[in-house]
Amino acid sequence: ELTTYPCFQALKEAVEGFEHSLPLFSSLGSDTMRPRHWYQLEELSGVKIDTNAATFNLKTLFEMQLHRFQDRIMSMMEISRGEAGIEKSLLEIASYWKKVDFVARPYKGDASKGYLLDDPTDILVQIEDNAMTLASMSQSPYATAHARQLRLWESDLTLVSDCITAWRTVQMKWTYLAGIFMDSD
Repeated sequence: ELTTYPCFQALKEAVEGFEHSLPLFSSLGSDTMRPRHWYQLEELSGVKIDTNAATFNLKTLFEMQLHRFQDRIMSMMEISRGEAGIEKSLLEIASYWKKVDFVARPYKGDASKGYLLDDPTDILVQIEDNAMTLASMSQSPYATAHARQLRLWESDLTLVSDCITAWRTVQMKWTYLAGIFMDSD
């Protein structure tokens, strides 16, 4: 009988391994995969991966025998999706802040008397909203890859909030004193 031959057993194992690897091939095609994930896959499998689209091929995937690491690869894919969600949120925050302008208007319509910062309430609300989002993302199990960027954004938003608060305090006092010294005849 054929099933007793060693070559049959080897072929059977190869086919079964391929069958178990098919869902992994599909998962690895995800756009959430970053170079760090491919590096982890290299470390796991012991096979060097060239992710250049022109040279990357199915042979490399077969050499990796991915079916041996199915659970770890699925876990890595879950992590890559979580990290991608954080990355997307960070890009949305950055996009918002690129468009923010602080508007200053001339004091009593006369630029020679100085400028006042327009009401920054909307900006402060956005800072608070972003700070809560960043704090939530920082607690995520997927935050490790973006920890430095999360801390930087938290620090920057705190600085902007503190500057606005100081500016408003100074502006309120200046407006009071300007009314006494500049507007009195």
